[in-house]
Amino acid sequence: MRFFVFFLTIILLPFAAHAQAIETPELPRVYAITPENIPAEVERANKGDGESQYRLGYMYHYGINVEKDEKKAAYWLLKAANAGDGRALGVMGYFYNEGIGVPGDFRRAVEYLNRAAQQNNGFAFYQLGLLYEEGQDATGRGVFQDYPKAMSLFEKAGALGVPQGYLKLAQYNQEGKIVPRSFPKAIEYYTKVAAMVEDDATKRQFSLMLAKLYMSAGNEEKNSDKAIEWFLKAAEAGDTDAQLIVARAYLDGKGRRPDEAKAKYWFEKLVEKDNVEGIMSLAYMYANGIGIDIDYKKAFELYTRAAEMGSSEGAWNLGNAYANGNGVEADSAKSQMWFSRSQILGKKQ
Repeated sequence: MRFFVFFLTIILLPFAAHAQAIETPELPRVYAITPENIPAEVERANKGDGESQYRLGYMYHYGINVEKDEKKAAYWLLKAANAGDGRALGVMGYFYNEGIGVPGDFRRAVEYLNRAAQQNNGFAFYQLGLLYEEGQDATGRGVFQDYPKAMSLFEKAGALGVPQGYLKLAQYNQEGKIVPRSFPKAIEYYTKVAAMVEDDATKRQFSLMLAKLYMSAGNEEKNSDKAIEWFLKAAEAGDTDAQLIVARAYLDGKGRRPDEAKAKYWFEKLVEKDNVEGIMSLAYMYANGIGIDIDYKKAFELYTRAAEMGSSEGAWNLGNAYANGNGVEADSAKSQMWFSRSQILGKKQ
């Protein structure tokens, strides 16, 4: 079995410039009500209840238990905003800037966002940060490009639970366009983002991002253990590439203390996903008694599975098994057949 060098495997993995999965922040959350309770909620909203107004606006914006309707969303959110609700002020600033449910109006957008920021609203800090990042002075609308101001606003947004704020700062430090490039600072902010995201797909994304940043940050020996910690998080969230790296790390003792039982565990996870490299690696462990008793029959089954999936190396190992009677009755004709198949498959790969 030919193992690739562990760190080469890391380098060959695709390296995204930066993560995009949470680029648009979610509106400040509120629990939705069931359809049968909506009439009563509307009645409360019409009587001036700000929480009901915000809830209805939120539900119409996302189409939760009602048909999605941005005009109705803006109608209710504007009522809540004009009554001083900080969440609604921030959302209406965003709506006016983007022309969502209302005509675009930059002056009102800035007004509402500033009022929301005065209430320490993280969503508003983030939206204001975007305005200062872009700058609107060319159109005479009064917000000049100001990166230090934008960064300060993004920092405040992140501290108030808006991960996009920290994401912006991570990207600045990774790219080195706005501030001097700093992988340690990028790692610091990406780590904060990773701690804030909730769904597995996004966790995988940021865990891989951090693992690769640690490998790019300089001292390979110093950072390999931290890289593996993040690859492990991605593996636990279901990422196949990370599972393969973690399995090999445990097997080879790269960035981890060698642990053949854990290597076997992760290779088995890959086998469940029909991952050829995982299948071949587990077969190698059985064929050579690495951390387990030698089991040529099990190895033969796995090599067969890999060969049937088009693995040249799997076919070669089948040829070797038939030649030596490992896990199967010796058969020179079948041995030659699989050696020939291996050559054919190798030319296709």
